[in-house]
Amino acid sequence: MKMYIKPVLIGLLGIIIFIAGVILVMLMYNKYIESTQVVEEPIFVETQIDFSTIYEGSDADHIATLYDGVKVNKGSQVRYIGGSLFFPVEFVIEYLNDQFFYDPVEKTLTYTTGEDIIRMKTNDLTYTVNDEPLKLDIGMAEFDGIAYLPLSLIQKFSHHDFIYNDEYFILKINDWYGSITTGEVYYEEDDVYIRNIANDESPYIHKAYVGMELQIIGEENDYYKVVTKEGFAGFIRKEYIRSITTLHSNMEPPPSPKQFISKEFEGKLSLAWHQVFNMTANQQVAEKFANVKDLDVISPTWFELVGTDGDVRSIADMDYVRWAHNNGYQVWALFGNLGEGYTRAMTHEVLSSTEKRMEVIRQILAYASIYELDGINIDFEAIPEADGPYFVQFCKEMSVYLKQQDLSVSADFPVIKSWTRHYGQEELSEYLDYIIIMAYDEHWGSSPVSGSVASRTWIDEGIYYTLEQVPKEKIIVGIPFYTRLWKEEEVDGVVEVSSKAYSMDYAKGIMDDHDVEMEWLEDIGQYYGEYEEDGVTFKMWLEDLESIEMRMKIATNYNVGGIAAWKIGLENDDVWNVISDYMKP
Repeated sequence: MKMYIKPVLIGLLGIIIFIAGVILVMLMYNKYIESTQVVEEPIFVETQIDFSTIYEGSDADHIATLYDGVKVNKGSQVRYIGGSLFFPVEFVIEYLNDQFFYDPVEKTLTYTTGEDIIRMKTNDLTYTVNDEPLKLDIGMAEFDGIAYLPLSLIQKFSHHDFIYNDEYFILKINDWYGSITTGEVYYEEDDVYIRNIANDESPYIHKAYVGMELQIIGEENDYYKVVTKEGFAGFIRKEYIRSITTLHSNMEPPPSPKQFISKEFEGKLSLAWHQVFNMTANQQVAEKFANVKDLDVISPTWFELVGTDGDVRSIADMDYVRWAHNNGYQVWALFGNLGEGYTRAMTHEVLSSTEKRMEVIRQILAYASIYELDGINIDFEAIPEADGPYFVQFCKEMSVYLKQQDLSVSADFPVIKSWTRHYGQEELSEYLDYIIIMAYDEHWGSSPVSGSVASRTWIDEGIYYTLEQVPKEKIIVGIPFYTRLWKEEEVDGVVEVSSKAYSMDYAKGIMDDHDVEMEWLEDIGQYYGEYEEDGVTFKMWLEDLESIEMRMKIATNYNVGGIAAWKIGLENDDVWNVISDYMKP
């Protein structure tokens, strides 16, 4: 049997070799065929995009809106209703005119200029200008819980062109005071396209023609991003655009209120606050101001906000005003929010309500007339960031009404820091006669660390950063007439810090009584001293003639409008000579 195994194996091996040879020949043949075949490239065919997909979803209730060529994508959209374009109020405020202010609770829109206050309510054809009623053809309307303004009304308060494509629901808005860049299509080839994206093989929006004018709104690699006259945004190769021109408006914007001249004083304005707590304190006015020199304005703390209904408490006194006028002083009564019963919620309730703001203003106007005041000083403090817009609107409205009675209007502001910018100094400088910087309380009464009430750097930076937003002639620098005595006491291993405020002379007397040798700190601009008593450390950064002169020099170097002192009665009598030397040279 073994004799047959070898021939069988040889036969099988031969069959395998034959089959492998066949397969190899077939593979080589296929490779040869593939190498000799011509592969045809796919033919590119231009396709035009469906216009309705460019701004997908646009219809009469969702109009595609382009502002200066750029599509607006956020918020509620412009609508076409009953033959008119209607704009969401939030859109109007953000893009067309930020002087509008909307109260969503009372559904009231307020427009404030330097001279007028215009108000309207949703679904009401009556509006008011300084409380005088007038009629509208089409007024503010509410759709789906959102307030809208008609185009016919917006055009009275904006500086824009509105071009509406009702076939494709596209609205183009261009600012009169802006600039627009255009280019002209030019080519010698047969086919040039405006494409949907910056790619030669993307669908096209338009086939361009020589002389076609396009608005250029940007660039992307070798393409310009352009807008057609219909409002479609697309891309065209840069090589096909020539005669690029940027047109700048030669129209002058209307004058803002900050260009209106405020009342002028001889030299720089000098103001002093007079803190009074009751009617009896008013009778001390002659005594309090007996040694004052070259003062222009007295600001008694007469009016304060009480409760949440917009009530104003008054301790004003006609005899006080007559005495001030007879002695050459103007009276700008202070109106504040930190009086009896103050809470942040109380201030919010009033400032956020259009009706309550107006109730406050009516009372202030009445008091100003009754007591023959020369101005009002608004002193609303501790305003949280969320209430910033309400505070700004309140000051704007108050300013317009007061100026109609020929009254000066000022407001007090903290030093500009990241956490105080919501007070709106820049915007309000267009309405108020004066922006008063409270350039003190660097270390306030309950500060966790001891320190100067107002160091050299504090006041310098306070003025510097305000000047970035406010014209120098409108800036009044607040200076302190008080000094704090700081007490540092260790309790259970922790140093507790507290302070008390004293007049200049009394504070100096405390340090003299304890035989403290005061040291002048050049970087601070004040004398410093400390002493220990019963294991407790007392520290003082003294306010005196030299520190006041330091403040006068800084204010003079910046050429600001004047100074305001807090408060009368705490100063050394000789301070007025220092102030006069700089404010009334």
